[in-house]
Amino acid sequence: MIAAIYITASFLGALQYEDGNIYRMYSCDTQNITIENYVFSATSLQIENSPECPQANATVDPLGPCFTSPSQIKAILDNYPPGGRAISLEGLGMYYLQGIDPVTKQLDRMYFMDRLANGVSGPWFDEWAAALKKRFTVWFAKFKEIGGDVDIILSDFEMGGKASFYSFSHQSPNATAFLIKDSRWPALQAQLNKVGEAKNVTFSDDEVLGMALWNQSDWHRYVWDKLLVDTMIPQALNSSVFEPIKASFPNISFSNFAHGHRSDPEFLPQCLHGWWPHSFSTSSQTPIGTGSHVGTHQSKGFYGGSPSTNTSHILQTSTQFDLRSVEGNAFNALLQSVAVARDMKLGAPFTPVHPWFAPKYGLWHECGANKTAPCGWSWLAGSGGENDTMWEENVFHVALSTAAVTWLWWQPGLQQPIGLGLDTAVSAMKELEQVIHAASGTGRCTPKAPILGNNDGDVDDSHVPIADGWASSYLLSGMELECVSTQQQQQQQTLEHKHIKQN
Repeated sequence: MIAAIYITASFLGALQYEDGNIYRMYSCDTQNITIENYVFSATSLQIENSPECPQANATVDPLGPCFTSPSQIKAILDNYPPGGRAISLEGLGMYYLQGIDPVTKQLDRMYFMDRLANGVSGPWFDEWAAALKKRFTVWFAKFKEIGGDVDIILSDFEMGGKASFYSFSHQSPNATAFLIKDSRWPALQAQLNKVGEAKNVTFSDDEVLGMALWNQSDWHRYVWDKLLVDTMIPQALNSSVFEPIKASFPNISFSNFAHGHRSDPEFLPQCLHGWWPHSFSTSSQTPIGTGSHVGTHQSKGFYGGSPSTNTSHILQTSTQFDLRSVEGNAFNALLQSVAVARDMKLGAPFTPVHPWFAPKYGLWHECGANKTAPCGWSWLAGSGGENDTMWEENVFHVALSTAAVTWLWWQPGLQQPIGLGLDTAVSAMKELEQVIHAASGTGRCTPKAPILGNNDGDVDDSHVPIADGWASSYLLSGMELECVSTQQQQQQQTLEHKHIKQN
């Protein structure tokens, strides 16, 4: 199946954690599980709907019954050591304004966009951003005041696509007519025109009224998504969520699932003008720019291959005109993971990564009746039996390709028991640490940066293809390490990890 050939040298600088661990994982779905200072469960901070708080609208008290109280969170996190205190903003994690939808007359649990005059959602989120800033400022200030402490926030706001060109233009036949009548439209129009200059597109009122006719080759739709989805939403999350938390906890580590960077699509091979397509773990589909992040880290899920139009193929890249895919199998899923991981660091070399992983053996949904389809979305779900190590290879290669020491964990709700697969994850973390410690000798080393190309004359990186040539028979990943010897002399070393695909 796979042969693993490693190592050429050693790695790492002052140890990341006081307990001697190099790697640490935080989980948002495994309450009260801690494993040997490697795994810590994040405590959920969320909207608490009850008779005392039927809806958490923009005016409710952040310290009232609508939200988990600071004292409740403190009581839980006080049981964890420094470095292990994590808060999850998953699901209804204080992100949404609840109220009666003016169109459906039902409780809207996911309201975050301002309403236009006809009641449909507009492209702005001023009320939402202001309400969130108040919520997070007041809540975390109180949490600090009573002696609470937190090391990392796992944010999970995935509603950005609601601001996309497609979502806006298809919600109502007359949405654009009310858009251009809004007093905020001229300012947004000027911003769109500015972003559109590079593609020679403008956003006149007449052009916007015909928004529903923008097809896949029309740059208007991608400029819209670049500004609204890929720029304005992360800006709002940073100013209304991350910055208020940082004001109380300056050293907080923070990322939002689905917000990450990529290399500039303009410079992809063969002038294809492609980009990494929308999958389960991306914030925007636009082929303009290099993505975005929220907080201190960029983030993405590395769950084992994103399908394209069916579960027999894995996405490679796409353009406005075609979708490229490759045969779905575990090795190609590994290639995709590493290609995306390296692309994140190419797009933002100095922004660290929080990679998300999921259980190795868990089924995401029932397999097909003939048992030939993959169970869920993961091609790494242990289909080869107990001796199948492709899941571990995925973890090793993503860790090397991002130099990430902090990993995040998601266990889908249908997977049981709680904590499924964490033992396998810890074993992988320990194995990687053993290699690091063995290579460090009498010194101490920590990951510094991934090796993304043959830039030192010694390491053949065999860069994973982005658009064509997915016939690679092996994969080699490397990471640069920063080491501190007992004499406090710094040195730089490298670690290589190679995987060979066997037919």
